[in-house]
Amino acid sequence: MDKHNPGPWVITDAASDPYGGYFARTFPFTVTANETRSVVEDSPAGTSVGDPVTGKPYNGETLAYTLEGIAADSRHFATDAATGQIRVKQGVALDRETRSVYPDNTVEYKVQDQKAVIGLIIEVTDCPRLRPRTRPRWRRRKPGVPTPRPCWPWTGKRRNQQPCLL
Repeated sequence: MDKHNPGPWVITDAASDPYGGYFARTFPFTVTANETRSVVEDSPAGTSVGDPVTGKPYNGETLAYTLEGIAADSRHFATDAATGQIRVKQGVALDRETRSVYPDNTVEYKVQDQKAVIGLIIEVTDCPRLRPRTRPRWRRRKPGVPTPRPCWPWTGKRRNQQPCLL
């Protein structure tokens, strides 16, 4: 959220002329904000869920943030009241296959005693699977004497070479 804090606003525009004519118009509108944050499944306690969800303080005012909705009710996430950073709670095992999205959440705070609300969706992403690390096996030209080139598993023969026996 860079420009305005979400919430209701009222703008009044007025014009007058030198002959005493006056015209005023009021425009009510609402600024909305919706954010999406993601976290990897099986993240340990204290892991940050994306960037902090923050508002814009007025004249150095300190903002206090609270998390509301499904994410708070599930007791899987908590927010730092001072920074707006959402984190995974202690003792929680996030599983994407069980629940991949926590929709309909809000981060609430007050600016000049006026409530501001940011809509929030938390997505649980799949844990990246790394390819298992394998050690190369050495090809032996003579029994008992290793060569400096590793032999990776493959099938078939290269030109003028024996296949790697695994």
